[in-house]
Amino acid sequence: MYEDVGNLKDLEASIKYLQAAVDITSEGHPGYPSMWKNLAFSYHSKFEKMGDLKDLNVAIENCFKAASGISEDNPEFPAIYHFLGVCYRDLFKSTENPGDLEASVKYSLVAINTTPWYHPSLSSRYQSLGLTYHHLFGLTGKLEDLDATVKYCLAAVNVAPAGSPHLIFMYQTLGSSYNDRYRRLGEVSDLEAAINRLQTAEAITPKGHPDLPKIHQILGVSYNDMFDRKADLEDLDGAIRYHTLAVETIQKEHPDVAFMYHGLGVSYGQRFRRTGNFTDLEASIKYFQAAIEMTSRDHPALSHMQQSLGGSYLGRYDRLGDMKDLETAISYYLTSMELAPKGHPLLSSLHTSLGASYGHRFRRLGRLDDLDAVGNHFLAAVMETPEGHPKLSDLYHNLGLYYHDKFDKLGEPSDLEDSIKYCLKAIGVTPQGHPDLPSIYQTLGASYHEKYENLGNTEDLEEAFKSYLAAVNETPETHPALPERQTGLAQSYIHRYNSSQNTDDLNEAYKLFKSACQSQIASPPQLWDISVAFTQQKKHFTINQILEGYKAALNILPSLLWLGSSIGNRHETLVLKDVPDVISKAVSSALQVSEIQLAVTFLEQGLSTTYKQILQLRNDHKTLESHFPVLSQRLNEISVQLNSTSHSDQPVDTHSLAHEREQLISTIRQKPGFEDFLFPPNYSRLCLAAEHGPVVMLSCNNVQTDAIIILSPSVPPVHILLDNASVSTIAGYMEKLRNALNGFLIHSREFRAGRLHRIDETSSDRLLQSVVSWLWTSIVKPVFNILNQNGITHGRLWWCPSGPFTYFPLHAAAPVDNPFIQSYTPTLDTLINANEKNASIKISDIMTTVGVVKTSTSLGSWGVLPSVEKELNTVAAFFGDKSNRLQDSQATRESVLEVIQSSPWLHLACHGHQDLGQPLKSGLVLYDGKLELGQILDLNLSYAKFVYLSACETAMGDTALMNEAMHLAGGFLAAGFQGAIGTLWSMADIHGPKVAEVVYKTITEEENIPDVKMTAKGLHLAIQNLRKDGAPLHQWMPFVHLGI
Repeated sequence: MYEDVGNLKDLEASIKYLQAAVDITSEGHPGYPSMWKNLAFSYHSKFEKMGDLKDLNVAIENCFKAASGISEDNPEFPAIYHFLGVCYRDLFKSTENPGDLEASVKYSLVAINTTPWYHPSLSSRYQSLGLTYHHLFGLTGKLEDLDATVKYCLAAVNVAPAGSPHLIFMYQTLGSSYNDRYRRLGEVSDLEAAINRLQTAEAITPKGHPDLPKIHQILGVSYNDMFDRKADLEDLDGAIRYHTLAVETIQKEHPDVAFMYHGLGVSYGQRFRRTGNFTDLEASIKYFQAAIEMTSRDHPALSHMQQSLGGSYLGRYDRLGDMKDLETAISYYLTSMELAPKGHPLLSSLHTSLGASYGHRFRRLGRLDDLDAVGNHFLAAVMETPEGHPKLSDLYHNLGLYYHDKFDKLGEPSDLEDSIKYCLKAIGVTPQGHPDLPSIYQTLGASYHEKYENLGNTEDLEEAFKSYLAAVNETPETHPALPERQTGLAQSYIHRYNSSQNTDDLNEAYKLFKSACQSQIASPPQLWDISVAFTQQKKHFTINQILEGYKAALNILPSLLWLGSSIGNRHETLVLKDVPDVISKAVSSALQVSEIQLAVTFLEQGLSTTYKQILQLRNDHKTLESHFPVLSQRLNEISVQLNSTSHSDQPVDTHSLAHEREQLISTIRQKPGFEDFLFPPNYSRLCLAAEHGPVVMLSCNNVQTDAIIILSPSVPPVHILLDNASVSTIAGYMEKLRNALNGFLIHSREFRAGRLHRIDETSSDRLLQSVVSWLWTSIVKPVFNILNQNGITHGRLWWCPSGPFTYFPLHAAAPVDNPFIQSYTPTLDTLINANEKNASIKISDIMTTVGVVKTSTSLGSWGVLPSVEKELNTVAAFFGDKSNRLQDSQATRESVLEVIQSSPWLHLACHGHQDLGQPLKSGLVLYDGKLELGQILDLNLSYAKFVYLSACETAMGDTALMNEAMHLAGGFLAAGFQGAIGTLWSMADIHGPKVAEVVYKTITEEENIPDVKMTAKGLHLAIQNLRKDGAPLHQWMPFVHLGI
């Protein structure tokens, strides 16, 4: 009755009556042993139902009572001993006492040895013993226990009657056992046997059977292993297919559901590592997180799941370079290590994972304690791994990598020898054709190459060459590591050329570099590094060949600075990958072969990259909308969502959006007429920046310093080599400027508040004068000369600086009566867009003034600005009833943010602050706190015209991100304003009203209608007045105009 319905009362009744029967039956009765056996069965069923160990122990006692009065020739004898084996195996699951497993083996063997070969239960008894040995292997890790598992599971299948319902589980267990033995010995025949048996189990299992999800899961694991061994993507696709079936068909309340999700995460992670498809990586993280959420803290599998999730975060760090992902990976690995008991089979792989993570952090931060941790964990991994284990190859290779990194850091030749030693050991234990071999050869080649450079022994050069050649030859064409290995081989060819002068070596190197740069399978960081490595071979290749490397680098730049990452992470990538220097060298290379237009496009691609990404998200794509409205609508939806989170430091939610956007753009580019959709603009577009006056682009590097003058859209651009502005000279004058500003305490916020205490004013003034004099003679005057030679003697002029030139007050170098009205633009495209917007939008002339004389006391010691009220009154006078005002307590962050979004004309007079550590935290100090640059970047201001930032440090960028215009004025332009006035550094409060009066008088001269194009002239006249009135250089110099 209980077996049919599962009612506990029926089970307890069974126990009651069986016990009564035993109590009234004599020991000599022939049915006496069977009664004890049946009573044992009932107590075992109760244990399975309730989980109470007391019931299991009673079942075992009853089995012994049944066995004590029975001979071997009794038909009940094998069944009783078989059941004893089952009970002790169940007892081990609760107690983890090895003695229980040994007892299980002992009694199971008695049962098998006394069961006739023709008995229908023999197969199930073989199966039971196989399961016990499987548990024993999990406990001891001994190969003989695993062999016994396979032996008895195979015997169970061989003697099972055809059509037996138990065959499903038997084939499943046998397949799983073969897979375990493959993982222990690495014999492909075991893995093939596993897949064969599991597919048999699948074939004989009806749909809806509760065992089918488990069979699919184990098949998925086996196909994962087969992919690891043979690197055939079909095997990996098979793994994902089976793991997906397991997840889709398992009951959500099933205790194994977490394992199904984990297995699917493993497969997606493998496919990401093989193909570089980022959506696979995101899928792996999703499924690993789901598995962990379903798993209790005390579950023994949680350690492995934490390790797997750490691996996916490490993969995401490799792809995006976000330190948060690396720290998250290390955190998960450490948690996994804490959860794994001593002697756990996972400890070796956990040590490997932690070592790899610390290795990444060492290469990023250069910390020796991380390098030491790498060595300790990799050595521990080897110690935890038995001889003959197939993973030893990986572990030896890891040690080879560790000693190579250690040599790079410390320069100790013995470390190179150890690196080579362990790589050779790894090769020695790796089967031919194994997919890990190319990676080992790559490391071996790198170590031999370092040894050659260190000692100059040509034998080491040949070994490096042979190793790299083997790495390339054994890497599949679709493998994402192939371009990196091709680069290593190319460099070996170049070293051979240096030794032999054989031009064939040089030709091969060029082919390899070119092939690697054009790869579609490597990750963006890898492709950037490869392309840069190509450009560094100027001694061996022509400039035109080198330009191919620069073009490849610039093509990958948008992917390197991926929209799915936060702006902060993209900025860090700019610094880590030295993007500005690469851009400037690309510009120089193009100019060396008179490719001036190409140089312009190169330089433009490297300017304000993150701002341009924001602006691209706001493009309304009207042409696309008229042809493909559905694609346009979805692109706009995604862009709006990405733009709303673009300044966030936690971009995780944007990853899938960014990928969908990439795929959508790829689809759009396949449509006729949209082949170049959202590609960087070409010169025919960029030259439109000079439609209303020349634009001067400045670039420098350790090779040369250049000025490119775009005279007008209809005239070819002109290149000037600035011989008196070398990198070292520029650095010297930057230091002079910095010292002068420090001498005036100009970076102090007290300057605007009038609490400046000058330190050695005469010395600081001399330093400023020397900087301005050098700017005039070395940069500005040569540019003016070219303009004059081309008939341009006055009018508008825009500076578009890059690198350290963004730090200099170029506009201040000319004499007071110079005829050029000078402005700045962060990029050419910014200027073009501002002009096009001006032509297409007609809006109101409402001016909103914002001023803070004194901030709230809760904000600390921001000084009083007594001239602010006078300045606001001055501005309002020019706009009359078209002027709104927010002052002091009205000028809160919320209220100012609101008026920014509705006011085409905006004047802000308050303290400004540049946060050098976190540029996005720079901001305007309002009454109740700081309105930050990150918040400004989140705006999309369709009707904005002009903003006057009468505050300190509003046009001062970050010296680490010189090309990014990371300042408030640049942020307002990115948000949609066409023009802006800001300050390079601190300004004197007394000059605020004076400058504002002249600016607004000038822009409202025409029938009191403000004209944004007159703002630059207004500032030009205001500064001329300050200079003529005798204002010190450092007080008029900081005012700058940006935009149209």
